[in-house]
Amino acid sequence: MPAYVRRTHDIALAEAVAAVQAGVSRMMVLVGESSTGKTRACWEAVRGLSEPWRLWHPINPGRPEAALADLKTIGPYTVVWLNEAQHYLLTATSTQGEQIAAELRELMTAPERGPVLVLGTLWSQYWNILTAVPTPGSSDSHSQARELLKDVSRRIPDAFTGIDLATATAGARKDPRLAEALRHASSGALTHYLAGGPALIERYDKATTAARAVVHAAMDARRLGHSATLSRLMLEQAAAGYLSDEQWDLLGDDWLEQAFAYLTDPLPCRGARAPLTRLKPRPGTTFAAAPQAGGEPSYRLADYLEQHGTQTRRLVYPPDGFWNAVTHHAATPNDHIALAQAASDRGRYRHAFALWELAADVGNSDALHALARMREKAGDLEGAERLACAAAAVGNTNALLIKKVWGYGGSRLRPVSAMNALSKSG
Repeated sequence: MPAYVRRTHDIALAEAVAAVQAGVSRMMVLVGESSTGKTRACWEAVRGLSEPWRLWHPINPGRPEAALADLKTIGPYTVVWLNEAQHYLLTATSTQGEQIAAELRELMTAPERGPVLVLGTLWSQYWNILTAVPTPGSSDSHSQARELLKDVSRRIPDAFTGIDLATATAGARKDPRLAEALRHASSGALTHYLAGGPALIERYDKATTAARAVVHAAMDARRLGHSATLSRLMLEQAAAGYLSDEQWDLLGDDWLEQAFAYLTDPLPCRGARAPLTRLKPRPGTTFAAAPQAGGEPSYRLADYLEQHGTQTRRLVYPPDGFWNAVTHHAATPNDHIALAQAASDRGRYRHAFALWELAADVGNSDALHALARMREKAGDLEGAERLACAAAAVGNTNALLIKKVWGYGGSRLRPVSAMNALSKSG
């Protein structure tokens, strides 16, 4: 690992660590783009903490689920590690993220549970969403998160400039990797170079047509809301939709093996993750990186390429094959909900309906409410009523806004059970 170059934000991190060592709880969230050094800065700040301090990183079985399960039990001398905090605060079901934010606010204001140090990282685009003030009359989906992040966020610059660049130059005399980054990184983007960002882009640009199709499928899945765990089967079936008839006909029988061999090779990436990294479950856990049904492995798209795809493909409509693939192979109900909303926003109502049905099958109230809305818009008021009653029965009060549920003249909600509503909705 290259020598660490301390920058201006490290002073603020050091002050937070000094405060918790003195018995006062603190929280800090570093905000910046991919590969700007957020996670490394947090680690360098806490690595000197010794017993009785411990680090808690909620991740299993899922990040928000793990956080909600144990946040109330967190006590003194704990570092709460929320790397990529969007996984905890910007969840597919907004109530989940808001509950986590509320629990964190309570933790920070409870002296008897301190001292604790909460450290998080966020991409700028997610910070902007979570801290945006809603327009008058619109719903406020992130009020708890906005209050949580107020006064604790610090932006990390994309590049080294001024005194930071001078410090890096001095450190390069003892670290050849840092010296190489100084010679080759454009506009002072040392951390991007060291993290392999340019090498990843070069790898992406020079990929075969088939390999690029796999990457595009992964990019689109992530930017439209799928979790980081991407099954091989989903990527394979989605990638076919990105190829023209001629390109498809010219593929060899081993096209998929060649594509994944190219995309999972880390050697050309200058120490960074490969474009796709195969996820390995730890023994004794039920972490979602486990192979999918049928033994299919799962992969994660490199953060740098994910962000590149978010920027370069924001106006791209994925092909029909993509929607078919995610409808059949998206991993979790949260994936189904996020992708259903993305499909609906793009006029893919058949796929949206199918994805919401998958989430509704496991009792997700938001999905039931969305299906009721679709039935209502289609003129199926009886179907909308059944689904709205089912949603209301499992706690979604927004379902009461479905006009048919109230009957004519504003009568009270009819006592239709969730099970009965689901059985009749077809």
